[in-house]
Amino acid sequence: SKGVIPDGDGPILSILETGGTSPLRIHNEDAAHVQRPSAQILVRGKNYVATRAMAKNAYLALDGIFNTALGSTFYQSVTAQQEPTDLGLDSTGLRVMIAFNVQAEMARS
Repeated sequence: SKGVIPDGDGPILSILETGGTSPLRIHNEDAAHVQRPSAQILVRGKNYVATRAMAKNAYLALDGIFNTALGSTFYQSVTAQQEPTDLGLDSTGLRVMIAFNVQAEMARS
C-alpha cells in the first residue's frame, strides 16, 4: 500500500483490509455467491478521549449495517467482530491506537 498516515495530533482514522474469510457458495453455481471481506478500523491520536470517541463513533456507524449500498457496492451485512480496544502507544510513543475489526458480506453482482 502507498497509504501514509498524516502527521499531527489526530485523531486519524485508517481502514486496513485484512483478507476476510472464505466465500459462501451455493448449489449448482461455480462462482462464489457471497464474498466476505474484512477490515481493521484503526484510530490514532494524541488525545485519548478524542481518539476513543472517534473509534466509538466509527463502531456505531459501521456495526449492524444490513442490505445497504456503500458507494457502488451492495453489502448484505457489516458487523463488528469486537468492541473498540486500546492497543497502547504506537512506535512514535505519542499516539494511542484503538481498533476493531469488521466483517462484511457482499452479494455477487
